[in-house]
Amino acid sequence: MTYAVIELSGSQFLVSEGDKLKVNRLSKDEGKTFSLVPLLLVSEGEVSIGQPSLEAAQVRLKILEHKKDKKIEVRRFRSKSRYRRKTGHRELISIVRVEKIITNEAGGLGSLGLSTRTENALKIAGIESVGELKEMSKEELLEIKGVGEKAAKEIITEINR
Repeated sequence: MTYAVIELSGSQFLVSEGDKLKVNRLSKDEGKTFSLVPLLLVSEGEVSIGQPSLEAAQVRLKILEHKKDKKIEVRRFRSKSRYRRKTGHRELISIVRVEKIITNEAGGLGSLGLSTRTENALKIAGIESVGELKEMSKEELLEIKGVGEKAAKEIITEINR
């Protein structure tokens, strides 16, 4: 089982794949997927601690929904003065699911030594780790906007090194 400690929305969370988190409202849209670099990673009994974060791993998160949390009531009372006030507040929150914890020994895309154009095309497509590239076929690489035959060949040769 793989666990990671991430920092999101001002708080730290211990997460594993499939976990759902309730965090302060995020500025991204519902349904969007984004990645975070973990602070600590436990994979197959091996603990990796970042200083301050682990650049060789990523946690992929998906925003499921934005909503309001349960109502919190605040009551004020002063004795012998007939002073009573009741107010309520509902915090804006986002529900986030941990899609995948990606561990790659080689690190991020920068460790491959790809050309700047190819690396930028991959980043725009949302691919930020070597592990994600290893799972893709040549046909899937060619479907990415900005990646042609030459770039796909470059990616495949760099991964196989």
